[in-house]
Amino acid sequence: MQTILELLHEIRWNPNLRPEEHTIGYYDRVGKSLKWVRFKDIDFERGDNFSFVVVDEEGRERNIPFHRVRQVKRGDAVIWQRRMEDIRTESQD
Repeated sequence: MQTILELLHEIRWNPNLRPEEHTIGYYDRVGKSLKWVRFKDIDFERGDNFSFVVVDEEGRERNIPFHRVRQVKRGDAVIWQRRMEDIRTESQD
């Protein structure tokens, strides 16, 4: 299976893929739920080799470790998934 880091690099750099078609579902430890972010809203430059940066609904920057990514979708189709252990999902915005 492809690692999440390999997949994110592929989406980001493969000219045959369209990043705007992808969304990332990551585990929110506080809400114990899956949060969704559009791929184009991820800031990889301010992240590091272990995380990426997103801005939450309240305008705060959040570092999201790659190990908290649970799903990647292209459109409505799940193209990558890791174990989901009792996570409730929230709808995409």
